[in-house]
Amino acid sequence: METQEKYHWDLSDCGISSPSYFQGVGTAHTPWDMVFVGVGNTLRDAAEDAMEQACSVMDDSVTQRAIATISDEEIVDSLGSSVDETVGAALGNEEDEDNEEDNCGEENQYYVALFVSEAGVTDEDFMMRRVHA
Repeated sequence: METQEKYHWDLSDCGISSPSYFQGVGTAHTPWDMVFVGVGNTLRDAAEDAMEQACSVMDDSVTQRAIATISDEEIVDSLGSSVDETVGAALGNEEDEDNEEDNCGEENQYYVALFVSEAGVTDEDFMMRRVHA
């Protein structure tokens, strides 16, 4: 979605799920090199969790700095204006906006994937990856 300091990233809303039923995400057959999954009671919380994971794992300080500076506006642009809606509200539970439990007693959560390309990939190379993915 955004290109800064020679890296690319995209936030993707993976929906609401419980830990036992979340199918996961990966980078196979995509132009992305890495993916980090965040979990939270709101999309914003889940996005921030994914960003924290990426920054804690990546050893490239340029990419760490760039991910840490993804703005609130960019999060809203990627995930939509309902980034602060809680799981309970999204599932129609007006009275209790905390996480609702599924049949197994697990709390439902929002899941967000942060896809990242390696540092140093040019815009042209990245677009070629997207064409061939």
